[in-house]
Amino acid sequence: MLYDYNTLALVNPANPAASQVNSPDSKINLPTSREILFFRASDSKSGRAGFSYPSDEYIALFDPATDLRYKYYLVTAPGYKTTYNGMTYDDGQRLQYFRGETVSGTLARFQMTAGFSFPELLLMRAEGYARTNRLAEAMADVNLLRRYRMVTGTPDLAMPAGQDAVIQIVLDERRRELPLAHLKRFMDLKRLCLEASSPGENEHHTYHWR
Repeated sequence: MLYDYNTLALVNPANPAASQVNSPDSKINLPTSREILFFRASDSKSGRAGFSYPSDEYIALFDPATDLRYKYYLVTAPGYKTTYNGMTYDDGQRLQYFRGETVSGTLARFQMTAGFSFPELLLMRAEGYARTNRLAEAMADVNLLRRYRMVTGTPDLAMPAGQDAVIQIVLDERRRELPLAHLKRFMDLKRLCLEASSPGENEHHTYHWR
């Protein structure tokens, strides 16, 4: 029920910021996407100019050379620009989050949902395994998802030392996989804010209030 990102393609690779993303079944941007288990419409604009930008910390979660989510989600495009009282404010070119961006008619690049997706369920199980000290099973689930997201031939993540390290790997993968600044990330931040052993859960974003 997962899309292998190695099989995706930009319709217009010469202009990634204006290009639709296509999958072999042509459904990755529809509610009938194979990864959507339960569809409910959700905010798709967070991380784009005029709304917010992803933080350096968030961008650093992705390996640009091997993680295909970096290729398809993070695109350099003109940032926020406005003129007021004769003064021009221009952010210039900024790396922005294009996962839910509408770039072709009314179709988003990727369909997102406020319901449930199969990748999210896989990471829920991985976290459950990690928190009950079934570390091999947790890492197997994380690596299963990554085989559909990383460049073919990318080695699996090795088993780290200790339960806390495995839990952190799962949480980092949730940050990469769940939509940026989405309800699901908000609920993660709420539930993890009381967990002292979860570093990196204080995300920062730049906002332009309009």
